[in-house]
Amino acid sequence: MTAAGLLTLSTTLLIVTTPLHAQTDSIDVRTEARAVVANIRDFVLRTKEGSPVKTVLQNLDDLQSFAVNLLSRLPHKEISECETQTVIKLSAAGIGNHEVLDVLRAEDNLGLMSARVRVALAFLSRVAQHLDDKLSLSSDVGPELTAIIFGVNTTVNIITIAGDAIKVAEGPARRSRREASRFKVSNDLELDTRAHHLSVRSPQSPWSVDGGLQFPRPGQWNAQVGANYDDGRLKGRLSGSLDSSGGRQVGGSLGVQSPNKRISFEGFGGVRRDPGVGSQPFGGAKFDWTSRDGRVNVGVQGDVQRDPSGRLNPSVGVGVKIKLP
Repeated sequence: MTAAGLLTLSTTLLIVTTPLHAQTDSIDVRTEARAVVANIRDFVLRTKEGSPVKTVLQNLDDLQSFAVNLLSRLPHKEISECETQTVIKLSAAGIGNHEVLDVLRAEDNLGLMSARVRVALAFLSRVAQHLDDKLSLSSDVGPELTAIIFGVNTTVNIITIAGDAIKVAEGPARRSRREASRFKVSNDLELDTRAHHLSVRSPQSPWSVDGGLQFPRPGQWNAQVGANYDDGRLKGRLSGSLDSSGGRQVGGSLGVQSPNKRISFEGFGGVRRDPGVGSQPFGGAKFDWTSRDGRVNVGVQGDVQRDPSGRLNPSVGVGVKIKLP
């Protein structure tokens, strides 16, 4: 955790660990806390879909104001720093490996900021899940609200610090080109043309299309194109690729997620063909289950593919993750 993050958490805890003299006559903690959960999930979804930095910062400010307001009106009670730290640690432990790997693989300041923001969004989603679970048992949600404020402040710090670094490293000319790489074609259509990649999406539609051209080595290239669907519960993708050696691949996937985000299932498959080699079909499925408290995760994945000799190679994997307090 960075020094700025520690300072933010310390400041937050200094504010909320003092007794809260609340006006509780008309407050409905569960209803308002569920509104916080809904706001976080909506914010995370919209941010992942793509939002200008200015809008993201404004949404974070609104979310923080909502959480601080509710926190200040909770019943007269000190908030345990130990419980708050437990929520923060459990939420951090629930962040997926791919989000962390994206941070390690980032190649420039902009990529690093985007990857760190995705980690922060995953953290906020996990805290929101802890808050949602807590509401089914108790209205003592001070630690969860404090963790949310910490997560919001951390996200703002990530964007602010990385934004300053990008300005210094790139200068006005490069920055203007990057800012121009993403623009609105109309009120409901956006283009993103960064890093040899083009994507077209509409915020009002679950559909999007994308394409890219990569140059892994001098004289070699790989082109991809895909169509995506994601409505929050059902997610699918159909894609195809072609490389400079003549290799071709088409594939697709279809996944579904339960409303509480704890159960997901995805099936995938496709076929690849390289020059001088027969078609190599592949396919599989994976299932993921997370316990209500987020401490136990079970994943099962199976796939089968045919190698160049024509033999089928099946494989099955089972993973269990248990998070200790």
